Amino acid sequence: MTRVRNFLCVVLTLIIACLCTVVALPASAEEINVADMKEYLREIDIPEEFLDTIDETGVQDMYYKLHNHNVSVDVYQTTTLPAEGVKNTRAGISEDALKFSMVVTSIFPDDEGTQPLKYVGIFVSYQWLQRPADYKTDGIIISWDSDVFVYQTNSFGSYSLSEYAENNVVKDSVSFTGERPNLISLNSLGYDIPLSKVHGKLPTALNGYASINLLPTHNPLYRGGSNKTIFIAQYSHLYNKYQAQVGFTFTYNGYVEPTVTFLVTEDTSTAAISTNYSYRYDN
Repeated sequence: MTRVRNFLCVVLTLIIACLCTVVALPASAEEINVADMKEYLREIDIPEEFLDTIDETGVQDMYYKLHNHNVSVDVYQTTTLPAEGVKNTRAGISEDALKFSMVVTSIFPDDEGTQPLKYVGIFVSYQWLQRPADYKTDGIIISWDSDVFVYQTNSFGSYSLSEYAENNVVKDSVSFTGERPNLISLNSLGYDIPLSKVHGKLPTALNGYASINLLPTHNPLYRGGSNKTIFIAQYSHLYNKYQAQVGFTFTYNGYVEPTVTFLVTEDTSTAAISTNYSYRYDN
């Protein structure tokens, strides 16, 4: 009887401890709203122009990726150019039609920006300012130099949003979330952009966002210096009535590593962003 009583006391003690732990968790959890997250991103110099192209999902992702880190916002680029090496049967996408943007951030392990780089965070957004010619599955490719950087496993995330509004009031929406790219190589990755109608209605707003982290291939690597590398983002919009999506494939150039390229190039139009990043290996 004594053993049973002792056993019950131990069980009761464990249950009470667990209950206390569960009750205590919400009190220790960080409570912050999206407006505060956005204000923090402004404080670390994420451009307002970029924040205007992303919704709450993008703001939350940027916040949790950058908060509590020593961050330097190095590049904000929104230049629209024909995508190099991509065949177009139509002109490049006009900046009046599509806002395509990229932010490059440097993240350091502590409060000293003179320390070796921990990783680079790349954030890409798109926002259709005019209705596209068709509503199929477009694509985005992000590229980098694998001699300098390597993709951090599981760091990719993306979303695409289609909204239908009447008199500036959103009535309905459809969203898509991606947790992994469609295709990835050592120096590039590609992912789908669903331009979806909203339950049969033409959307009044189309936008999306993605982020990845790139680790230095060789350590230690320092931000700034005489060495230059390049980051490229390409958007491909599909007109081809016989195709449902742009899709991705590998392109091989001799013995060079494969690069992710668009599978469909006929009847497409493209936009591209290209930006330099300075680095060195000696402090």
